[in-house]
Amino acid sequence: GLLMPDPHGQKHDGYIHHYLRTGQVKVLGTGREVIAKRKDGTTFPAYLGVSEGRKEAGRHFFTGVIRDISETKRYQEYLKKEGEFTAAVLNTVRSLVLVLDQRGCIVNFNRACEDTTGYSFEEVRGKPFWDFFLTAEDREPVIKNFLKADPKRLVNNFEFEWLTKKGEKRLIAWSNLLILDKDNSPEYVIGTGIDITERRRLEHLVLEITKKERRRLGQELHYVISKH
Repeated sequence: GLLMPDPHGQKHDGYIHHYLRTGQVKVLGTGREVIAKRKDGTTFPAYLGVSEGRKEAGRHFFTGVIRDISETKRYQEYLKKEGEFTAAVLNTVRSLVLVLDQRGCIVNFNRACEDTTGYSFEEVRGKPFWDFFLTAEDREPVIKNFLKADPKRLVNNFEFEWLTKKGEKRLIAWSNLLILDKDNSPEYVIGTGIDITERRRLEHLVLEITKKERRRLGQELHYVISKH
């Protein structure tokens, strides 16, 4: 336990004594992350591997290999924070953000997607998006186009109706971005969408009102002209 701070050092010594007493392995050959101690008393994360050897007369000796993984842990922590930050950003934007793999399965599904569709990420994670959001008549051509078309010729901007969990239709304006892997092959599709259902309804309403107003004005003008 000299190279480990308490209580880790005491536990490690206990594992060795337990093995010598019972033959049950708790630390040998498996390798694990530990907290190691420097000569000055400071500590650092390390990877410890322990193996057993035997001398003559059956005496045991153990070989331990300690590898400093401080940089690895720092990088992991950085990635974790970056991932948490990215997730926080995606969940606060009002746009729908959908990430699909090359099979059309859902990799990411932000809060705006959840709010719009009524599905949680856990319900749709790893499943094809067409199983949830497309009507029966739309499903087959979309699957065919997604799986058989050249992903590099992906349509970037389009409008498409999505079904919610309650069966309601929402019109979404999508913009797509293709992500390539290290071999320059398609890996993910990131879709950013805006729910334009209410805006389109309002546009149609204004258009209908305008048509009715034009008809009314035309009828009044015709009446005035016919009077003269």
